[in-house]
Amino acid sequence: MFVEALSLMDKDKYFEAKLELEEALSITVKNINEYVFTMNEMRIINSIILCDWHLKGKIDSVGTDYINLLMNSIWHFPEGKEYNKIISLYLNVIVYYYECGHKDKIGDMYQSVMNICEKYSCYDYLGKLWTIKANICYLEEDFDKAEQFVQKAITFYELLGEKINLEKSIELLQVINHNKSLVS
Repeated sequence: MFVEALSLMDKDKYFEAKLELEEALSITVKNINEYVFTMNEMRIINSIILCDWHLKGKIDSVGTDYINLLMNSIWHFPEGKEYNKIISLYLNVIVYYYECGHKDKIGDMYQSVMNICEKYSCYDYLGKLWTIKANICYLEEDFDKAEQFVQKAITFYELLGEKINLEKSIELLQVINHNKSLVS
């Protein structure tokens, strides 16, 4: 993945790559606020958000603007097309909104992801969704809720034939310190 490759670079090269992404995006987009992006363009925006987060160590107002653009396109993307990629982007945005303090925007997004996952039987993404919810509860120090969501995640992973014990799930909870491991 592009962002994984970038993480191996120094900050100057990382910044150059971010500028190249923004330039590639601006060539295709004339009126950026009314434009519904293609999947490839949404992936570019996602990469810009991750680059910006990596460079600054936080998501600031520039990152939030890109998140809002990405979310607008997700909402307007044709239903049923590339739904697995849309779910993945939704999960990323949940993590981004949490990271930049917009917790109020997350609740409806959980339901949207669950609806898409259930419609297309995407149990692996439901497992990821419950893992993200568990990790957010963990960060908020609501450990009882975190454990409940871990159990839900385990249920969905087991539907896929994956065996995950509670000890492994607790490790999953601790991985989220930067949430980035969940947005791949």
